[in-house]
Amino acid sequence: MSLKDNTSPLNNLHILLAEDNEVNIYVAKRFLEKWGATVDTARNGREVLDIFNKDRHQLILMDMHMPILTGAEATKR
Repeated sequence: MSLKDNTSPLNNLHILLAEDNEVNIYVAKRFLEKWGATVDTARNGREVLDIFNKDRHQLILMDMHMPILTGAEATKR
């Protein structure tokens, strides 16, 4: 069952999910999409900086302990 309609709590919300754990990505993305969001994923802080688009993403869900560039450092930049 898909909730992607006008009554979905996250309908038309574009989220950047920053997470390095594949299980967490799967679970979070599945819930967020079920609730109507569109989800892009980044697996490290460097990818966050490369993928983030201020005109597309309204929300970033950031893991603070990622490889290459931590979530805290990516947030500062």
